[in-house]
Amino acid sequence: MPCFVRSRRAARLVIGLTVAALTSGCTTLGPDGRRWAEDTAPTWDDEEGWSFDWGRLGRSALDALLDLRTLLPALGAGVLAIDGMDERLSDWAIERTPVFGSHATAADTSDILQYALLGEVVVTALLTPSGEGLAENAAAKLEGLGVELGAVLAVAGTTQAVKSSNRRERPNQEDRRSFPSGHTSAAFAAAALSSRNLETLDIPPWARHTLTGVNTALAATVAWGRVEGEWHWPTDVMAGAALGNFLSLVVHDALIGRPEESFLRWHVFPTRGGVVAGVGGSF
Repeated sequence: MPCFVRSRRAARLVIGLTVAALTSGCTTLGPDGRRWAEDTAPTWDDEEGWSFDWGRLGRSALDALLDLRTLLPALGAGVLAIDGMDERLSDWAIERTPVFGSHATAADTSDILQYALLGEVVVTALLTPSGEGLAENAAAKLEGLGVELGAVLAVAGTTQAVKSSNRRERPNQEDRRSFPSGHTSAAFAAAALSSRNLETLDIPPWARHTLTGVNTALAATVAWGRVEGEWHWPTDVMAGAALGNFLSLVVHDALIGRPEESFLRWHVFPTRGGVVAGVGGSF
């Protein structure tokens, strides 16, 4: 089948899913009685102006740091860095290719699964309960998708910055942009965001936990594919996994997560003479 035919069919499918999600009225509220992206930050108040809950950012960072999908890969990278274990595991994976059977298959599969996970972010976002009516639903979708796109871009930008400063050579000696793995950071960021979206859906807990586990397994498959494909050392993918999960959760939970009582808030308010900025706290 010609490539352009497949592209047109994929485009029609995406458009159809988008229209259906925006116009659907059967899932207007989540299991907790709220709509997705209801509390996207920063917020505007006619008296206080724009405000952002810095306490929420701190809580989001701590929660993301303590998430097992951040902690375990970070600890794994530290362990593998001891006594040449990183190189030995890489040599074994490249020589045996135990999962994918060849370097090319490993690299191609990691490409496909990375894009599939990124696509799932969009699909799960479109399925979230986002309010009554087309206008409210569409506005919430755009807000939430904007935050999640920002999270993906933040992960990608940070990954590239670390690559440029670290300059570690790849196992295949293609270039010096090995650490951390961009495929892996993107895959784990997408898995984390999709799993956050799933939390808003009114589905059985076992289904939600199963889908979250599948997302994590697919992201881990992307990571191992980069090792067997001779594109990354094991520590590269471990670091990419920790970075992608951590940063995506920080951005998502700080901007779209449900706000709680905060200790520190900043305020920006326009006046006739310019702009007034200030910081307030609650005790």
